[in-house]
Order: sequence, then structure tokens, then C-alpha cells
Amino acid sequence: MKEDLRRTILSKRDSMDAADNKRLSGTICRSLIALSAYESSKTIMCFASFRSEVNTGIIIKNILDRGKRLVVPVVDIRTKSLKLSYVNSIGDLVPGAYGIPEPSPSSFREASPEDIDLVLVPGACFNLKGYRIGYGGGYYDKFLPEIRKDALSLGLCFDFQIVSSIEPEKHDIPVDIVLTEKRMIKTKAQPLEG
Repeated sequence: MKEDLRRTILSKRDSMDAADNKRLSGTICRSLIALSAYESSKTIMCFASFRSEVNTGIIIKNILDRGKRLVVPVVDIRTKSLKLSYVNSIGDLVPGAYGIPEPSPSSFREASPEDIDLVLVPGACFNLKGYRIGYGGGYYDKFLPEIRKDALSLGLCFDFQIVSSIEPEKHDIPVDIVLTEKRMIKTKAQPLEG
């Protein structure tokens, strides 16, 4: 069931027209940047998008241009966990595990989950309670319990990636907010707007 849903949604996302992906990604990124929770965050963890994910290039550029601290996840296949690295420039990113952009080994600068104010989370799909189906490695489910209790986790996806048929498992960790091009879904009470 979970694997079928993942495959179906990712196939739909992969078949999106590139221009539509770019346009809808821009809408999502601008909505995020307008949030007071984003404005007040000093250290933001943002996944570097690959394939047909919401393109996070606008967010990464904005974080760096505004002098906020950018943290990027680095997949450690051996331990099935995420390591964290500060990034000073988009030029520091190279294809890593699974082809996902991550800091080159020479530019890796370790960050701590405790440093992060806002975590941007990818996924194959999300439900209205913030539970997600990822890509099958369980990396974010292991990582999210490590962030501070007052830090915010926010899933980025296209609206068609919102589904009702996710049955969370014991180890699944929901995000606080899901943001699409059409709506913001608050899954628990958070002060978002100024």
C-alpha cells in the first residue's frame, strides 16, 4: 500500500511539465519566504532539491542573500542517517548519495540539530495531519526527533501530493506545517503570521 502510493505520486510528480514545476515551485517558495516563522529563523535546514521535487533554489538563494545560516542534509548510507553541514555557497553543492546535491567533502562543516530553527522536509506525499511518505530510507523519521522542541518542521510539496490514505506507523514523525502552491496546512498550533 505505502509503496504503491509512493510509486503513484512520484510517477505523477516526475511527469509534470518542467515549466509547471518551476512556476508552482516559485509560488511555494515565495509563500514560505513571506512567513514570519521563516523571517524570524536564523538557521534554516533546507534540502537541495533534485529530480522533480519542489525546486528549493529560490529558498537557498534567499537564505544565503539574507545572511541567514543554511544547513543542508547529507545522507550517510552506511548508518542510514542524516549528517548536517553548513553551506556558504550554492557552488559548494555536488551530487552525493542517490544523486542528491550535498556539500563536497572538502566543504563539509558539521552542524548540530540543536542549531536549527526551521527544517524544510521533502516527501513523496503528506496527509492533513503532517504525516508523510518519504523515499523509503526513514532518514527524516530518525532525524526529526533530534531537533529542538521549539524548532518548526515544514513539508514542501505540490498540492496533488496531499493524500488522505497515509496510515502512520509507530516510528513516523509528522511535520508541523505542510505548504503547497494552494494552501498551508497547520498540523499543530504554531504562531506563523506576524
